[in-house]
This record gives sequence, C-alpha cells and structure tokens, in this order.
Amino acid sequence: MIEINVNDHLAVVTIRGSVGLADLQMETEHLLNHPEHTPGMDEIWDLRDGMLVGGSPSEMLQHVDFIQQRRSRLADRVAFVIGSKLQYGLIRMWESYSETETHQENRIFDYVVSAREWLLESRSANEKSGNEGSNE
Repeated sequence: MIEINVNDHLAVVTIRGSVGLADLQMETEHLLNHPEHTPGMDEIWDLRDGMLVGGSPSEMLQHVDFIQQRRSRLADRVAFVIGSKLQYGLIRMWESYSETETHQENRIFDYVVSAREWLLESRSANEKSGNEGSNE
C-alpha cells in the first residue's frame, strides 16, 4: 500500500506478509509510477507487518543496481520502520551494501511517527539552510 502526502513531500510504503527483494523492487516501481509521486520525495518503508525474506549477497548487489538505475527519481532520505530484531539486521545488511553506492541517507525506526518526525525535521533544516536535498 502506498500513501502520498504531497504537502509533506512524503511517501509511505506499507509492506505486509513475506516479501523478497524482487517484491520490494515491484513496490518501488509502483511508487515511482504513482500519479502523486515526485522525484526526490522522502520515503518511509513500513515493514512492521511484513517480513523480508532472502537477501543473499548477490541479491543485495542486484538491488543496489536497481536503486542506482532509478536514483534520480528516488528519495534522498529513506526511513525504515521495523517490527523485529531480525528485520533490523536485514536492513543493516542492506545499508552496508548500499550506503556508498546509492547516496541515500537511511535510518531505522521502531515507530512511523518517529520516522516521519526525522524526515520532516531533516527537510525543514535543509530548507532553512537553503540546501534542499539533491539527487546524485
């Protein structure tokens, strides 16, 4: 499920059930094709009711390539909301593969409200300093 808040320049993607990286890629395509999505829109990926499965090193590297190919249309900041320590470990593994390649700032949260606050505070700070996030 995808919710877009145009005023806050924020997309919330909610994942339910067991999903692999191919499923996340499909959901990313749905997000990018959503009529209210704009390039650079911040993202919250809510995984509390979902479980990421798989994620071998080769799959992770393929996912990094997938993100890089769409980088100009994706968020500068991505918040992941998780529901378990296992998910935390998987997202941290993803970060280790992607942090230098995708040029996205990722953070992990336990609550959507905390993720939203971080994204809105970050955006507000960038706007005040005149350094609105830019895609590379």
